Amino acid sequence: VEGTSGHMDTDDRVSTGIRVLDQMLDGGLPEQRTMLLTGGPGTGKSTIAMEFLQDGLESGDECLFVSTEQTPDELRDGFSPFDFDLDHPDLNISTLHGALRETREGQELVIRTLEGNQPIDDKNVPFTGQNVQKYLQKKEAGDYDRVVLDSVSGLEPVHENREAYRRSVLDLIRLFSDDFGATTIFTAEYSGDQHDEGAETVGGPD
Repeated sequence: VEGTSGHMDTDDRVSTGIRVLDQMLDGGLPEQRTMLLTGGPGTGKSTIAMEFLQDGLESGDECLFVSTEQTPDELRDGFSPFDFDLDHPDLNISTLHGALRETREGQELVIRTLEGNQPIDDKNVPFTGQNVQKYLQKKEAGDYDRVVLDSVSGLEPVHENREAYRRSVLDLIRLFSDDFGATTIFTAEYSGDQHDEGAETVGGPD
């Protein structure tokens, strides 16, 4: 778990919901900061992230889970062995991804939900970092205490290079930390042997 950014200089901590992990992190995650949780497929990133949200729900926090890989039904199936309340009134689950659309000029990526039954699915909003931020800002506007984005790797294909991708991720960090006022976990796929550049790589095999 690596810190990526944040706007507060604070010693306040937010529990991860996992006692041993809280002990390792001196009490939990820094409040209103964003943490990057990386690992290979099946290593438990989504489960740790949902444990963090469940702890918030039990503490009366408003929580948001943004998935770029699984529908709400798939999340329910995947989390079925755990006592997670995905129907809690203080938990909002949103999904998004980039879908290919045929145009006169060729193909373009547009924003779609994974369920395919939301208003954005009937529009052709280009899947850009700026539009993703605007979509989340408009759709999820409100005060959240905890946010999970699972996985930020799902946003990488829209960017022409690593620096553009990293800037877009930092914009989302500012959205969740500054505008929403939330403590946030981003997950990302990582299959390399070591983090040569730390969290700045925002996941990925290199």
